[in-house]
Amino acid sequence: MSSLSAALITDNNAPAPDSLARTPHAIEKVTVGLDFEAELPDGIEPEVFHIVLGAADRVRTNEGEPHGTVYVLIPPHTDLAAVGYPLDDGGMTRGFVDDDVCFMEGDVDKELTDLLAFDGAHFIDGSVGTFLAIRYQIEPAGDNIPPRAWRLDGHGTKHNSSLRMTEVGPYVVVVRSDDGHLTVFTPAMTARGQCYRIDPDVGTRTRKPVGEGWAGKSALEQQRVAAVRIAARAAPPQAIEKVTVKLGFEAELPNGIEPDVFHTVLGAADRVRTNEGEPHGTVYALIPPHTDLAAVGYPLITNGATRGFIADNVCFMRGDIDKKLMDLLAFDGAHFIDGSVGTFLAIRYQIEPAGDNIPPRAWRLDGHGTKHNSSLRMTE
Repeated sequence: MSSLSAALITDNNAPAPDSLARTPHAIEKVTVGLDFEAELPDGIEPEVFHIVLGAADRVRTNEGEPHGTVYVLIPPHTDLAAVGYPLDDGGMTRGFVDDDVCFMEGDVDKELTDLLAFDGAHFIDGSVGTFLAIRYQIEPAGDNIPPRAWRLDGHGTKHNSSLRMTEVGPYVVVVRSDDGHLTVFTPAMTARGQCYRIDPDVGTRTRKPVGEGWAGKSALEQQRVAAVRIAARAAPPQAIEKVTVKLGFEAELPNGIEPDVFHTVLGAADRVRTNEGEPHGTVYALIPPHTDLAAVGYPLITNGATRGFIADNVCFMRGDIDKKLMDLLAFDGAHFIDGSVGTFLAIRYQIEPAGDNIPPRAWRLDGHGTKHNSSLRMTE
């Protein structure tokens, strides 16, 4: 999920950027060792990531035959429908997930060996290491493949569909080729046009994730140490700091959010403040193109007015839309905008579960309520 942030523009009649029309750029491989320090999105624990990576390196064959695999670490509470669909939903598949197979508990090498015989990606809760789904397709087939910003030359669908997942969401993907080579994709690296190529013989340890001797510990020893470290981090959210800037500031934006779109939206949010003389707040969420809306919230209202607003293709980058923005102020919920072109994708959306279902936050904005803190959590 992505949010606001970026550069400088105030012309509402500026042409929409054509970044999506370009050919995907080639991504660069950065060679690291198994125990490297990765930049991980919120909800993916370093200890879980390293144990999954170690298992991907260790469990390579089924009945003597080498196999590749794809492990996708996703934040807790991620909607699986937003990240793929099952290739198989048979009893064996459901049984594997129902058994709560977990990288952090016991010896799972036999289960991982059995899994090598099957196609598809396998989803893991990045906070605890439990399998959430196996044998999943993570990209539409044939002509339905959405545009990519990046490509990994010399590799096929397995690697490039995994790479694309890190363009559109806070996911970390570990891919092992049939020949045994390991590649890791993370959102932070993808945004820089890079990915990790793992070489177990490279001594690039910049930090021992769980203390001295991590790489030398057995899988079970790693599990025990990791569990202690994860429990120690289960603390209340930390207060976030405000940094004062001017409207034309240069922000660090995720891939898929254009600076001119961001600044036009920001200017409109500053300019359009009242409806019938009454001041109102609002929430504009800029998201990369092709983001599944089910992954970022759910509609509060789906009546004719709501659907009509979207059907009109209201766009911040075309014409004077201040009257439409004023009308929108009267409604609750967040409004989703395609960050690449400035078009509204959805309005009046709830972006966080209510009541006891609110997932844990890493950060909080003191002195503010749900509107600000649920928006903050989207960027985690």
